[in-house]
Amino acid sequence: MTRDIDISRHSRNAVLIKQALVILPLGVLIAFVIATLYVQDRIREWGLRDSQANHRLELAYELISRDLGRVRSDLLLAANQYSLQNFDGTKTSQKQIQAEFVDFLKYKPRFVQVRMIDRDGQEVIRVDKVGDEIVVIGEEDLQNKRDRYYVQESKRLAPGEILISEFDLNQEHGVIEEPFVPVVRFVTPIGGISAEPEYLFVLNYLGSELLNELGSISLPGKTLLIRDDGQYLIAPDAQDSWGWMIGHDRTFVKQFPSAWKQRTSRYHEAILTEEGAFAFRKIDLLDSPRMLNSNPALRLDENEPSGVGKRVLWIVSYLPPHEVFDGAAQLLRRLIFFGLLTMLPMFVLTRFWAQSAERRQRQAEQIRASELKLRELSARLLRIQEEERRTISREIHDDLGQKVTAINLDLKMAVRDATLSSNQHLNRAIQETDDLLTSLHDFAKRVRPPLLDDFGFVEAVRHHLSEVQQRLGLEVALVVEMADATIPHVVAENMFRVIQEAINNVIKHSGATSTEVILRMNHLEGREFLQVQIIDDGCGVEILNPKNWMREGSFLKDGRLGMLGMHERVELLGGTLSINSSSDQGTCVEAIVPIHD
Repeated sequence: MTRDIDISRHSRNAVLIKQALVILPLGVLIAFVIATLYVQDRIREWGLRDSQANHRLELAYELISRDLGRVRSDLLLAANQYSLQNFDGTKTSQKQIQAEFVDFLKYKPRFVQVRMIDRDGQEVIRVDKVGDEIVVIGEEDLQNKRDRYYVQESKRLAPGEILISEFDLNQEHGVIEEPFVPVVRFVTPIGGISAEPEYLFVLNYLGSELLNELGSISLPGKTLLIRDDGQYLIAPDAQDSWGWMIGHDRTFVKQFPSAWKQRTSRYHEAILTEEGAFAFRKIDLLDSPRMLNSNPALRLDENEPSGVGKRVLWIVSYLPPHEVFDGAAQLLRRLIFFGLLTMLPMFVLTRFWAQSAERRQRQAEQIRASELKLRELSARLLRIQEEERRTISREIHDDLGQKVTAINLDLKMAVRDATLSSNQHLNRAIQETDDLLTSLHDFAKRVRPPLLDDFGFVEAVRHHLSEVQQRLGLEVALVVEMADATIPHVVAENMFRVIQEAINNVIKHSGATSTEVILRMNHLEGREFLQVQIIDDGCGVEILNPKNWMREGSFLKDGRLGMLGMHERVELLGGTLSINSSSDQGTCVEAIVPIHD
């Protein structure tokens, strides 16, 4: 019972191993194909993401440049109005300009405030847009803006030059207006009645619409707008914007430090980090060709805390990590699904094949085991046969021979004592006993040549061939190229019988006049082999299937069964037997067996 369980377990393990040897290479191949397609799709998708990011940056840059260019035109057009250039401070002039400012805001919805400020920072005229209303601010509500950086910087401007403030939130009386109103202030000097510019013309550009347009670009990912210090104007989360004004420290630098470090070295090229995919484009509000005059006055404040650096913005294309290779990830999931669908029938087929192969292997092993048992049985029968022959030969020679000799002696003594008339019969009896004794000795030699035991293989073959030549007149030559002492007993017995059978076939069937027997020792791969050739010049034999003659039921045309015995003996010794023959060309029987005990 335990043995059956062990065999069953071994069979299952063998099936699993065979199946694994087939299905693993298939799995590796499918995995390689999936990986190759996935990598190629990632490369293609990254190229698409890079193109989308750069397209997003170009659109954002064009939107900003377009709006700021329009503002510049509107600013210079309004500033060059006759009433502004010749403002004399009178009530009449003031009311005229207020009316013009009201009309300006009515037809220019992107502006929320128009002002005239004197050199001391005091608002002279101011008109605000509050919701859908346009409100002229009275003198009692006008404020002094001398502490604002854009007022201080604007004093350096010459007529026709423009200063652009940083992008920030509008404040009233030092308090941030709510809901938030993102603005950019455009300032240019205007003249009064004196030669030097006495006033500043200030337009407050409403940036919320521009920011909304930037955030609504219909491409994968998000458009971010940040200052040069990493502060958000447009953040992934709206609550993270305007941190430097409303008092929180959530900045791009802190949220995406790796991308921030690479922004200058990978300018205009999409970069991939564990934080996501990014592309950057720098825009300087004072450096846009649509915004600046050639006069370098705008650059006098570069090193001041509220200077040019605050007017440098970065447009950022941002794609979260899970969206970067979303298409490739979907493809990978589909490929894995189809790969598993492909592997399922392959698993079933390889399982069936492995079970069939294991079953065939077990059957082949059983056949080989049966053949081995049959060979062992045949070898045992041949050994028993040789032992029986040895015993019979000894009995014939020793027992029957002695008895016949005794009878012969008794008859000879009877001759001396017998009468003349009985001598004739006794002499005949003596002759017959002599003939019987000779026949018994010859028969004992044929059953088991004593030379094989007494003198070895070569001498036994030599004696047998000599007797054949003397008895039948067949010319037989023996060629010996070996040492007799190297032949084991079992090999000698069986090869001697092969030579006997081959010589008998020559005598009975070939009609040969001469025969040559060659005994040779060969060395191959460190092993010794005995080569025996029996060559005659007879009529030859016709072999039905020279390549597979032993497998045929009747391998010779006349079906000589003696050849089967020869082949069986050679095969039991682990050797090979070959027959080369053709009509009228003679026959060569060759046996090659390994030398071992």
